[in-house]
Amino acid sequence: MRGTVQKKGNKWYAVLYTGRDEATGKWQRKWFSGFKTKKEAEKFLAEKVSEISQGRYSEPSKELYADYINTWLDDKKMQVRQSTWRTYDWLARCYVLPHLGKMELSKIKPAVLQKFYHQLQNRDEPLSARTIIQVHLLIKASLDRAVKWGMLPNNPAQAVDAPRYRKKEMEIWTEEEVRRFLDSAETHRLYGAFYLAVTTGMRLGEILGLRWSDVDFSTRTISISQALARADTGYIMQEPKTKSGKRSIALSQSSVNILERHKRKQAAERLRAGSLYQDHGLVFASTVGTPLNSRNFTRAYYTLRDKTNVAKINFHSIRHTHATLMLKQGVHPKIVSERLGHANISITLDTYSHVIPGLQQAAIDKFEDALFGSQVVDKKAMVEE
Repeated sequence: MRGTVQKKGNKWYAVLYTGRDEATGKWQRKWFSGFKTKKEAEKFLAEKVSEISQGRYSEPSKELYADYINTWLDDKKMQVRQSTWRTYDWLARCYVLPHLGKMELSKIKPAVLQKFYHQLQNRDEPLSARTIIQVHLLIKASLDRAVKWGMLPNNPAQAVDAPRYRKKEMEIWTEEEVRRFLDSAETHRLYGAFYLAVTTGMRLGEILGLRWSDVDFSTRTISISQALARADTGYIMQEPKTKSGKRSIALSQSSVNILERHKRKQAAERLRAGSLYQDHGLVFASTVGTPLNSRNFTRAYYTLRDKTNVAKINFHSIRHTHATLMLKQGVHPKIVSERLGHANISITLDTYSHVIPGLQQAAIDKFEDALFGSQVVDKKAMVEE
């Protein structure tokens, strides 16, 4: 084997012999670090020896990480949804580039990344574990391609453990809080949007992207096939992330009535606006028919929420409220999963695991009552005696 492995401290190194120096005749060595075990180092070394024998070996790139990740982001823009790319871009600009941008790709080592994550955790305004995990995944994904393209021998992010994410306790409204909020919002021009959020669990983008052609008043259903998302300039309509995101949601009769009333009010707004009205066919639009700005919408929601005696939850938590209340009312998790547009039921069960213990207790009580009937009452009496 044209190389060897050595251990220094707690890490293993692969030492690759890349050829003899023409002047001295001595072997030239290339050291690669960051391996946790001897087996990992040996496997890497074998791969590099194979690359040399096949003429595929190249020196690690000296390109700056800033230049590399900007190119990577440009390529990603054509591969992912606009909203996903915006998150990538935000993470790169705000956190990654200020710390790692001026480093050469080959100089980014596991210890460098670990120190970087510690800095993010311990700064004056510490980042949450969830955000640091997102930063870690972004770096890992970008460097994976550098390895595939022969710019790096291995991905240093593979050897780094990001902080463990601890799921926060979900904040939702009670049935009484839902009623109080809807009573407070009843006169607002976007009351229908708030009512749909509570009774369908739709995402904000889905509500703002809903068209009248998606509403079937006769069957009391709405079809979700697009969502409004922010773009570099203005807004775009995009398809749901997953196949299950395209779905049909059953409406209550009260929801149908509220939508019909909203449609009449929107027709009156169209008449008042005259030639200024731009008809995009949207259920919830501005007074001149254009798509609603999501920030303005959430600002209106927060204003109403703060005027009402309810928990200070964000708008997305209304979706969690809808799901939790349905599960508590005995609706099968599969139905809830379909209404929310989850890719599979396991996502629903994991997200709303806090509700499951209560459902299990109610289920076993019903089971026992059906199986033993009045005998259960007799047994309880015997225990009390």
